[in-house]
Amino acid sequence: MQEIKTSTNIKEESVAEVFNVEPVNYTTLNDMEQTFIPEMKNDPFQEEITSLQHQLQQMTLERDAALRKVEMLSASIEELLVKRQQAELTAFDALEKLKLSKSMLHQLKQDKKMTLYYTGLSSFDLLSDIFYALHPALHHDPRFKISL
Repeated sequence: MQEIKTSTNIKEESVAEVFNVEPVNYTTLNDMEQTFIPEMKNDPFQEEITSLQHQLQQMTLERDAALRKVEMLSASIEELLVKRQQAELTAFDALEKLKLSKSMLHQLKQDKKMTLYYTGLSSFDLLSDIFYALHPALHHDPRFKISL
């Protein structure tokens, strides 16, 4: 048997040496574009790409403005809802006071002359005492539905 001799004298070469090219150090992306992409400046799609990039920037600005407007409108809506709730509470309180002031019992409590005129009794307290004294007897009779 014969031994196959392998050579280990393989010289490591860099890519620059293999292709006979000098290595270039790029400091910015613009330097690299100028070196590798000069033909792209004459590219027929470059104008369209630039136009689309400009449109994208415009739409981004419009979207941001719309989002700010939505935020402002949301804040305005919340303020209006709070004001509406306050107005509803105020209106409800006013209505309750009006109902109370218009009710016959309230008027009888407030005005002794009305109590005397409508009941023949000198005060509302006297009317109330009589009512509560009779209430247990009237409560079970289905003919009477009285409350005070």
